Amino acid sequence: MCEEIKDFPIYVSKFEEEDAKTFFNSFQKAKELQLPIVPVVINSYGGNIDTLFAMIDIIKSYPGKVATFGIGTVMSSGAILLSFGTYGMRYLSPNARVMMHSISAGAWGKVCEVKVATKEAVRLQNHLYRLMAKQCKQPTSYFLNYFKDHQDLDIYMMPKIAKYHKIIDHISYPKINIKNKTSIEIK
Repeated sequence: MCEEIKDFPIYVSKFEEEDAKTFFNSFQKAKELQLPIVPVVINSYGGNIDTLFAMIDIIKSYPGKVATFGIGTVMSSGAILLSFGTYGMRYLSPNARVMMHSISAGAWGKVCEVKVATKEAVRLQNHLYRLMAKQCKQPTSYFLNYFKDHQDLDIYMMPKIAKYHKIIDHISYPKINIKNKTSIEIK
């Protein structure tokens, strides 16, 4: 394998500040190599929402396509990131499971500070699930209503259900062929 593409596919397991930096650097390398497709493999219990937003912005700013692959456990931020692959290039392995939930937040301090933090958590959640609905070609409030209907509890999905909700496009783990230092093919 060419030295230039040894870091592909990009593997995401955590959503912490340092992980956003690594994700960014990998996409910068993909830009330098002019890769037409960047494969991102996700096996994660989730993590920080701000890191998730950073990763979504990185994906959205990439000039080529981004293929996302969920394997094993794809929960919380991982499930949302999975949905932000290029439409038609979002995969979930047959034995994987997806879990989504309302965002988690914590606040302490004076009552007024807790109220402000709560208001911001609600705003972030609404923004995130509206973005996701757009990405999944669903009506704007699709995921907000889905969580409301499920009383904001954790929602576990097997691949067929994730595909039904348009979080993914394919139930499989495709073969990734790295042809040369500037070409990655997804079948």
